[in-house]
Amino acid sequence: MKLRNGLLINVLARFSNSPKARRGLTIMELLIVTAIIAALCGLLLPAVRMSREAARRMSCSNNLKQLMLAVHNYESTYRRLPNAMGGTGGSNELEGNLNRLSGLIALIPYIEASPLFDQISGGSSKDSQGYPAFGPAPWVESFSPWKSKMPTFQCPSSKPTNYVIPSKNYAFCVGDLARNLHATTEPRGAFAPGHYLTFDFISDGLSNTIGMAEIGNLKSRLKQGQYAVSQPAQWLETPSQALSLLDGLSYERKIPLSKLGRGANWVDGAAPFGLVNTILPPNGPSAALGNTETSDGFYSAGSFHPGGVNVGMMDGSVRFAGADIDAGDLSLPVPNSESEDTTAPTPYGVWGALGTARSAEIVPDF
Repeated sequence: MKLRNGLLINVLARFSNSPKARRGLTIMELLIVTAIIAALCGLLLPAVRMSREAARRMSCSNNLKQLMLAVHNYESTYRRLPNAMGGTGGSNELEGNLNRLSGLIALIPYIEASPLFDQISGGSSKDSQGYPAFGPAPWVESFSPWKSKMPTFQCPSSKPTNYVIPSKNYAFCVGDLARNLHATTEPRGAFAPGHYLTFDFISDGLSNTIGMAEIGNLKSRLKQGQYAVSQPAQWLETPSQALSLLDGLSYERKIPLSKLGRGANWVDGAAPFGLVNTILPPNGPSAALGNTETSDGFYSAGSFHPGGVNVGMMDGSVRFAGADIDAGDLSLPVPNSESEDTTAPTPYGVWGALGTARSAEIVPDF
């Protein structure tokens, strides 16, 4: 200890006004200075990283807050909620959007982007590019509004893709619905493709019901931003089997995955890009039970925030759902909304209860 103190005094003397300051540092003294600096960096860098992630998570929360406020403003205008996936039809991808538009399109006027909405809606039967009002199919890259970057739709913790049509990180919650996802007659969540629901429909209460949740973007084979394809439809009877897709934080090498990943197209409202169901827990795997973008299946919430995901509640608040939230009994089959009581309790614990809109469970704080 005395030797170290003496060396430290000598080091400090080099930078004082004493005559010793004219001499250079010895190798031992230089090593001590380097070690001190390295130790300080080791202490400070994790704190810097944590503060940066805290700022990104806060920015993400603010995005969701804006979107849920936009939902409320839309409801105030039209007395109904946006359609999770819909549009103006059309006979082909150039003459119409094939009813694949995300409900986010309807929210654009309420997030201070009215000029873009005017471009999309066309204002008449045709826009300046020759496409019909509300544009062609979401994947038509020649329609310039589809290529617009929407910062409010992107979480700063999820690196955006380099696709021509930008990605998004927020999706509409359909509750524990996994069958007939794109053509259900009886919704289970606050939103559903083809349906304009109302606040009155949400009998569980706005503060107890998720409206939107985070999804990740493609990042290698990480579970948050990818989804498996061509998985067996029998998994609807035992969702827990989908957990076998994972090897730690990533999908197993043998599992076939999508080319685009979750949230790959901000315009498209199909399940891989615009929907979340509350069956498998946050940051769980996602699995299409087929090989098309309109396949039924499990489309889990996911984010690159440590420990869980942000969710926007229907009352406009934003909360953080941990990846360890109670997901009930995943060995039980997914409710069949076409033949069963749609107000039946969910089998998927607190997570399932938060996603459903009218199943009458008491939701604890989370």
